[in-house]
Amino acid sequence: MRSSNILNTIRLKNIINMIFPSILLVLLIMYYVNSHTYNIMFPIRTNKLSDLYSTYSQGYNYVNVTVDTLYDSGLDCVRNGKQVGRYYYAFENNYCYFFLISNKQLDSYVKKNGSSLSTLDNITVNAAIQNNPKVMHEIIAHVSHGLSWTHTGMDNSTSGYIISEPDFPFIKTLVIFIILLVLTIISALFILYSLVCICCPYLYKSVIKLRHYGKIREHIRLANDELKQDLLLNDGHFIITRNYLMIRSIDDFQIIPLNNIVWAYKFSSYRPFKYKNRKITYTLCIYGKHNVSLISPHNLKTNTDNVLECLHNHYPDILIGYSREYEHIAKLKM
Repeated sequence: MRSSNILNTIRLKNIINMIFPSILLVLLIMYYVNSHTYNIMFPIRTNKLSDLYSTYSQGYNYVNVTVDTLYDSGLDCVRNGKQVGRYYYAFENNYCYFFLISNKQLDSYVKKNGSSLSTLDNITVNAAIQNNPKVMHEIIAHVSHGLSWTHTGMDNSTSGYIISEPDFPFIKTLVIFIILLVLTIISALFILYSLVCICCPYLYKSVIKLRHYGKIREHIRLANDELKQDLLLNDGHFIITRNYLMIRSIDDFQIIPLNNIVWAYKFSSYRPFKYKNRKITYTLCIYGKHNVSLISPHNLKTNTDNVLECLHNHYPDILIGYSREYEHIAKLKM
């Protein structure tokens, strides 16, 4: 067995570790590209209501718009039995534009200007451009009656969509953006770390701990040499050579020198949703000097027993089993 075999095991594990973060990162990038997150965080700025049509046609559903005067339609917007705002309208170039202004915005306007809400002067809002024919029909019917216009005449002179300020989801989008940004950073860091470990396996988290016991490269070289010799234990997951205890599989790799192990024990865990023969699994805990540890969960009882028995037979100074006394002694030695 060549000295590169342990290194190849580490490389293969990190390649596998990259799969899920890479898929997640691709999905996040696709979300960023196809969502309106950027448009919501940075809405299109406009002072002309006539620009809203071209803005909406280009796929920008969220705008920051300033209007000289909004007129009260006398119509409230009620959703799920709760009033969320009031409809207003404005005119530009003989066209009518309908706005839905939230109660919060109206209260803020009154506090700032100290005037009635029959008209809103020089108001700026972040809003969503919505195409809702059913609601538009109701608003046109109400406003046209109040202005003594015919329904058809009003319908032909309206923009065809609603500029809705309550439907501008800035807070929700900001929270989602922060969560997804954190996931993106974590995924990118996982991928970067795996790439580093693929290029230089000696920096892998369970291998770099060997620096407490000497040169890492020498330990790996010696461990590879011992893997070619007779093994004290090899059950397909745990390997004990003359000087090392290793977990060596595709999904895990850990290593610790036997002469630096202070304490070893196992404990059981009940897993009710696991298939029948593996509902009870065992975690092997190995603690060495300088607070180096090897923790392996979800094992069969026979596997953990074989490891503890082998350690007890060949290294009687190692504390085997859990007790408060052993825990105290181990902390002093570690």
